[in-house]
Parts: sequence; structure tokens; C-alpha cells
Amino acid sequence: GEGRLRLDGHSTSSRTSRAVFGLNSSDARNYAGRPGEPYFLPAAMKAAGYTTRVLVAHSNQVERGIDGGYDEVDRTLEADMRGPYGSNAGAVTARAIQTIEAHRAKSSTPLFLWVHYFDPHSPYVDPPGNPLALKRRDVERYAAEVARADRAVGDLAAYLRSISPQVGSLLFMTADHGEELGEKHAYVRPTTYHGQSLNEPVVRIPMLAWSPTPPATEPLQEMPRSLADVAPFLVAVVAGSPFRASQHVFFAIDTTFDQLVGLYDEGWKLVLHRRTNLVTLYDLKSDPFELNNLAPTQPQRVQQLGEALGSYMLPR
Repeated sequence: GEGRLRLDGHSTSSRTSRAVFGLNSSDARNYAGRPGEPYFLPAAMKAAGYTTRVLVAHSNQVERGIDGGYDEVDRTLEADMRGPYGSNAGAVTARAIQTIEAHRAKSSTPLFLWVHYFDPHSPYVDPPGNPLALKRRDVERYAAEVARADRAVGDLAAYLRSISPQVGSLLFMTADHGEELGEKHAYVRPTTYHGQSLNEPVVRIPMLAWSPTPPATEPLQEMPRSLADVAPFLVAVVAGSPFRASQHVFFAIDTTFDQLVGLYDEGWKLVLHRRTNLVTLYDLKSDPFELNNLAPTQPQRVQQLGEALGSYMLPR
């Protein structure tokens, strides 16, 4: 209630590694990353005078190639998640608070801290550390992981509120991707987890900006639409300058059976299945579950969105 929220944000991919590239880049076309290419987000924060740090909760969560872009990458909590029954959302928050406190004690420079939670993620466990944690239904265990992550982020927000008289801060929360739990879709067989489709459950993500000392986000006209908008948004917050979200959201994924690229534009979603040459078009405002493919009856819209999609697939 104190922040700004967008519930129809979208990731650049349904796979963590590609989404992480999208988060750190200011260009949605950089969904797969390019070797040796500097990352926009840490570079921009450094240029603004910030110390930049990443807190990693799992060994597969942040690509090793990103290490060089940040002043420090903290991987001390990775060991907690090597077993199948691990959960460390609470430990991640505790470590984040320790990191902020240590920085405040020894430095007067502002801090940009990327705190990456692994919960909720498959395998879903409830309760953590128990060999029976995988016996309940997926949706029940997933809900339990969401609740744990929610409490952990809430604890971090409470801490930021407690130090707000001395320190100004902004908490921006989003996700690298969503999760599928067997939902039905018109042209894609029901899938679980993520990384095998561009269906809304895996690419639609929230965007939340909150400050315990508002109005930190007031100069900004709107919230990010794409994960690739997040870096420019945060840079605009730091600079106190206006921000405009991208008109389109581009996303892509290489699945076991196909290569999918898609575009989201004000409720319309176009997806191209490149190996099968299938085109799907959905009006998500009237068809949120993507059950009615309008591509055969909306050729002009397919062409319009297809041309925009093509611009993201061309070399820069």
C-alpha cells in the first residue's frame, strides 16, 4: 500500500540464466548475454558512486560470468541448498542485513545490493530439511515456499524501515520467472516448473517498488514492464530523472523441442514457435489463460506485432 506495484510485468525468459542477463542489461535483445559484454546495471550504479554487491542463494542462480560486473559476489549461502530439502530464504535476509550493517560501519558510499532468493523453486519442500518434504502435492508445497519467501522479504523491509531515520533506501522486488503447475494451454501441452514455455504463468512477474521514506519513486511516471526495464528504472531513481517503460516486452526460450520468441504489448501477446513455424496470438485481457489463438482471424495485428518482434531479433 505504500509502494508502487505492477502485476502484469514480464520476464525476458522463463529460464533463470537468461532472465538474469535481462535484469542486468538495458537491452531486451540481450536475452542470452554476450561474452565479455559489460553489464549495464552494476556499471551504471558504480558510475553513480555506489558500491555494488550480490548475495547469491544457490549455485545455479547467478551465472559465473556476472561476477566481474559487481564489486563483490557473496556465495556463502550456496552450501545450504546443495541437498534436495533445503530452504534458506530466512538466512538470505539475515545475511543481507549483516551485509548492510557491515557496509554502514565502514563506508559512507551508498550501497546497491542485489539480494537473490532461491525460494520458491523446485524441488518445493515443506517443511525444509525433512525427507518427507516432497510427499505433498506440488501446489501445496509451492504455496508454503511462497509464504516463507514472503516472510523473509517482509523481514528485510521491516529492517529497512527501522533504519530509515538514518538511511534512505528503496526496495525493488521482482522475479526472474514464474512457475507452471499443470495449467492447460491451447497449443502447448500442460507443463510443470519452468524453462519449457512462454506461457503466462512462467513469464508474468510482479514489479514492486517501496521506500520506507516516500516519496522516493514520485519523479517516475510508471513502473517497468519488462525485466530489461528494471536497470534503467533503478538508474532513474538514483538520478531523480523521469522513467518511461518499454513499449513492448520481448521474451525468448530454447526448449527441449522448440525455440520460442514472443512479444507482449498492452495485453496482446504474440509467440512464434520457430521450429514448427506456429504463430499464436492472444488477447490476455479477455483470454488470460491463452486458450483462444486469434492469429488466424487477426492477420493485421499479427503482422504489426511480428514486425516489432523482428526488430528484437535483428543484430544490434
